[in-house]
Amino acid sequence: MTTFIRLTAAATVAALALSACTPPGEVPSDKKVRTATEIPAPADK
Repeated sequence: MTTFIRLTAAATVAALALSACTPPGEVPSDKKVRTATEIPAPADK
């Protein structure tokens, strides 16, 4: 039973650590960023 409790505690700590992280490349919504979606795709020949 103590192994289960330790695994549960470890999983809880890992989940909290992951949820506390901000995604990489996060940009505030008030700043505009140029992306590849603004550029038209090249025409196939």
